[in-house]
Amino acid sequence: MNIKPIVYENLTPHQRVVAAFEAMARGDKEEEDRLRETCPFNDYQMRDTAFSSTMESLAACAVEIESFLKGQALSKASLELMGSDGVGDEFLLQSMVDLQTAWVAVLAEMGISDKTMRAAMPIRHYTVDCLLADAPPPNAEAVGKFVAEIKEQVPTW
Repeated sequence: MNIKPIVYENLTPHQRVVAAFEAMARGDKEEEDRLRETCPFNDYQMRDTAFSSTMESLAACAVEIESFLKGQALSKASLELMGSDGVGDEFLLQSMVDLQTAWVAVLAEMGISDKTMRAAMPIRHYTVDCLLADAPPPNAEAVGKFVAEIKEQVPTW
């Protein structure tokens, strides 16, 4: 396409996003690159990204972990309602305690107590606490994997 540079320079962010997705949809890598390369540069003043991105990542991770734990608790309740006779319980409880242990370990490494995080972030359902109290001991290998996954999402120092 032979579009004058002035057109690219005057695109609004919304127009540029729409045009970029349209170029991607039709497989026009050249146009997609042109839209990216002609996007204007801006200077910004903002809060320290080490602080703000860590806060945002921790909040998102806390919500994700609490959602996972509630989902596992719901799965356990569903299995019980279907009369599973405990089939799958061990796996559900093990994954819950392993993730919770990993989360507490990452927080501790960052100097944040579990108590502080739980007071500041999403409210944990009582059922999750009850299930965690009855869970088997954490599996060190699984905890290590969860720690690595959490650290990929949360910038630690």
